[in-house]
Amino acid sequence: MKKEIVISENNDLAVVIEDNRAAEFIIRSGEQLVGDIILGKVESVVPAIEAAFVNIGHEKNGFIHVADLPIPQRGKKNKAPQIKSGDKLIVQIAKAPTGTKGARLTGRISVPGRHLVFVPHDNRVCISRRITDSKERERLRRIAFTLKDPGHGLIVRTEAIGASEDELRRDIDELIERWAEILHEAQVRHSPALLYRDQDLLTRVLRDWLTADTQKVILEDQEAFDRSTELLSDWMPDMVKNLHLYRGKDSVMQHYKIHQELETALKPTIRLPSGGSIVIEPTEALTVIDVNSGKLTQSKSLQDTVLRTNLEAATEIARQLRLRDIGGVIIVDFISMDHASDRKRVIAHLEDALKPDKSRPQITSQFSEHGLLEVARRRQGQSLTEQLTKPCPSCHGYGRVRNEVYQATPTDRTLDLEGPDEPESIVEDLIEEPIAGPD
Repeated sequence: MKKEIVISENNDLAVVIEDNRAAEFIIRSGEQLVGDIILGKVESVVPAIEAAFVNIGHEKNGFIHVADLPIPQRGKKNKAPQIKSGDKLIVQIAKAPTGTKGARLTGRISVPGRHLVFVPHDNRVCISRRITDSKERERLRRIAFTLKDPGHGLIVRTEAIGASEDELRRDIDELIERWAEILHEAQVRHSPALLYRDQDLLTRVLRDWLTADTQKVILEDQEAFDRSTELLSDWMPDMVKNLHLYRGKDSVMQHYKIHQELETALKPTIRLPSGGSIVIEPTEALTVIDVNSGKLTQSKSLQDTVLRTNLEAATEIARQLRLRDIGGVIIVDFISMDHASDRKRVIAHLEDALKPDKSRPQITSQFSEHGLLEVARRRQGQSLTEQLTKPCPSCHGYGRVRNEVYQATPTDRTLDLEGPDEPESIVEDLIEEPIAGPD
């Protein structure tokens, strides 16, 4: 598979391109939200649901469950959390607000680095489940326990594969220093206050999306190229040769047709190769995807037509979930199939298509009698639609229009969103079971 990453800091945007098609968008907006560490103020405690509402300086208060509080503040079983209204609390946004719901918060802070994630209120070492080699897992486990301090935990990321002890030591030293700065800010600031926001777009993309199978990273200016060279010389020296400075006459956004990809990803209808289509309709509770056969005539029988359409739909659905960063519960209305073997084939095909997605979507049901299939995908941040559009003020929220984030990005085409009257009108994925420390 051909994999490239285009980074346009001037447009606050990066895109992962796989086999010449956009696979993921990374967008920097004024409110990054997920991953932000905030000094919040407890507004109310609700013992009946073992939770609290916390003022984090946003329009809606955040919600934190007792199980997500730091251990000293969780309280005893069946007792109210050991916090009260007015208390200051260091929290991290685990899930962005959606619809009428405020952000989901956690007191289990995690601070990400290139190879490791520092977890202050834990004492465990966890290894990425994507590290499958048993010898490498054991090597990294030993190093992690050697480096970590008592009372602090570590998550070993996939990017740590092959990293030396010195590289991991530098990573954890930087993370411990960053955590100390966060604690200092919490002491001197008034709540609510933002204590830490993850790093700039360029650094985040190179840290979290660049993998060894990336053939090319395209940068739009010399300054970004120089910074990338400096970062990768430390992190992944072998990847420096894959950095490319874009020198075309058109903008990098125009050359790679990124805005066209964005526009397509914001429309509800996606055409399939053989003439069918899927229609994606998000709601506050879940996302519904409808598979339509169109006017397929290529197959010899109706069953062949239905199977072909459903297989094409499964491939495109997996791509769109990742591209649009759709999280939560997804209900797919496939075209009904008469044969159990066809249904099994579609499920197996969808499972394979979902594997590259690092959010690890899971098929959580078998086909219902009406052809419905349920998929769950971890929701963290806002979906692409939520990031780039807002409810239309003219139709009371039934349609969506471009928001300020999208309008701030120069484009050579007008965004053409189909309204409701038209006929075709997003550090758990890293963690598996904890590994107990040495006695």
